[in-house]
Amino acid sequence: MQTENNNKGRFLYTDRNHIALIIDQQNEYHKICFDTPNKVEIDKILLHIEMLQFAKLKNKDWEPNWYNGEQRKYGISFVAYKQLDTTVETLFNTFVNQIAFKTEEIAMDALFYFAKRIKELYLNQ
Repeated sequence: MQTENNNKGRFLYTDRNHIALIIDQQNEYHKICFDTPNKVEIDKILLHIEMLQFAKLKNKDWEPNWYNGEQRKYGISFVAYKQLDTTVETLFNTFVNQIAFKTEEIAMDALFYFAKRIKELYLNQ
């Protein structure tokens, strides 16, 4: 079981069988529950959350601006048959899980850390 509070009134509860998003809107709680026996779906969501947290930690205050064609954004992409690599984009987000990084170095770190799981979850089904 994992519970995360992002300090914006949202709590995410996960275990291997359930995912629930609990939203606090002025002390009124709403629960959105995703029950699924499909382990792959849950593992994809957990991978996405981990990648988002990795990006938040490494990118610090940087946010990609997809309206700015001058700003380079780096990420992990499928570049050839069952191959992953870091790529750069300026206007279109083609990255795995739509996650952009501020520098190529950060994207390479993410590739090293997440590549095996990305391939297992997205290619070996």
